[in-house]
Amino acid sequence: PRVRLLEQFIPRLENTWFLGDAFPRFWPNYGPGVCAAFAGARVRPAWDTTWFLPAREEPITSLHVKVDRENPWWLRVEEMTRLAVNLWGNHLAVGFTDLGGNLDILAALRGTKQLLIDLRREPAEVERLVGEITSLWLECYEQILSVVAPAERGITCWGPLWSPAGGYMLQSDFAYMISPGMFTRFVLPDLEACCSRMACVRPCAVVQQCAAPPYQPCLLDQRPAAPAIALLSTLFIVRLQRAIRQPGPTQYSLESAALLRRSSA
Repeated sequence: PRVRLLEQFIPRLENTWFLGDAFPRFWPNYGPGVCAAFAGARVRPAWDTTWFLPAREEPITSLHVKVDRENPWWLRVEEMTRLAVNLWGNHLAVGFTDLGGNLDILAALRGTKQLLIDLRREPAEVERLVGEITSLWLECYEQILSVVAPAERGITCWGPLWSPAGGYMLQSDFAYMISPGMFTRFVLPDLEACCSRMACVRPCAVVQQCAAPPYQPCLLDQRPAAPAIALLSTLFIVRLQRAIRQPGPTQYSLESAALLRRSSA
């Protein structure tokens, strides 16, 4: 029955011309930030998306985040990824499901409003939990990577990105509600840790947002451990390579050049 679900995707592949930088790909979509479900969040499907909600109300000190390998959502994502590789591995790139960003996952486990309160009242506990979520995320990433990499069709994800060895479209949707200082403390270490573990020649994170981020200076710092980070928005695309200390071209639009100058001033 699960193979029949994948076979429904075949007509779209057979009737699509992949021109320019497009490429044939498939990724199992179980909702944005499905890592929250792997950690025990309630799953509420909708016709166009999936919502992840706290399983229970509890003190933040009682919450511990880890992957439940017997969780039905983890088993389903792993199974569908493996089936897709077996069915199409020689013909297209099978990608990662949408694992989610660290605070986005925590917001699903705590509730968005409650997490905003936690950030003010219990910052040390939030810091502990985002560290646990980074470990969970990397564990899921590496397990799925072990499934898709042997097909040797490159690495892709829920976004239309491709990498020969490793990569992902990292994100933090929750970041638009917090300050640059909070972003530096709670989000940036996760981005750095995830990029450093990806087996890319030039590791690159893509941070997605809807407007020019107030935390962009945090991403433009000179810390040696910081990976190359690409910022993607409706206004600009900037590729930064200074952090990995390798020469390379930098492309940016007129809007991004002005924004980059203001942020670096």
